[in-house]
Amino acid sequence: MGAEDERAFFYRLDYEDWTFSPDRFRKTNEEHLLDQILYKAALLGNLLKSGSIDAEDIQQAEFFVFTVLGNDQVYEYLKWAQRDVPLGVSFTDAYGIFLHFCKVRAARARAREAAGTLIAPHVDDLKMREARILDLIPNGTTHWWK
Repeated sequence: MGAEDERAFFYRLDYEDWTFSPDRFRKTNEEHLLDQILYKAALLGNLLKSGSIDAEDIQQAEFFVFTVLGNDQVYEYLKWAQRDVPLGVSFTDAYGIFLHFCKVRAARARAREAAGTLIAPHVDDLKMREARILDLIPNGTTHWWK
C-alpha cells in the first residue's frame, strides 16, 4: 500500500466513487487508506492548532480537507467508527481543520453575497457539513478552531 494507492483512493473520494459498507470495511486496504488520509488531515489540524504552521501556510490543504471530511461516505464511516470504537479513533484535529476551513469558506461566501454573486445552496450545504462534523466532536473537547 503506497502513495499511488492512497492517491487513487483520494480520487475515488473526490469523484464520490466510494461507498462505506461497515460489514465489508474492517481490515481492508480501503480502511487503511482512509485512515492514512484522515490521519494526515488530523496532523495538519494539529500543526495549525499548535501554531507550528499558520492559516496561510495551510491554505493549499483546503481542497484536500474538504474532499475528505466533506464526503458523505467518509462521514458515515466517522459516525460508525465513533460508535464502534469510540476510544480507538480520534480525528478531532481533522475535524478542527475542517471547521477552520468552514470559517474561511463562510467568509468568502459573505464577500460573494456582498458582491451579489453568492449561490444560496452552496451556503446551505456548507452549514450542513459543518453541523454534522460538529456532532462528531466529543463533549468536553476544547474547540481550538473558533
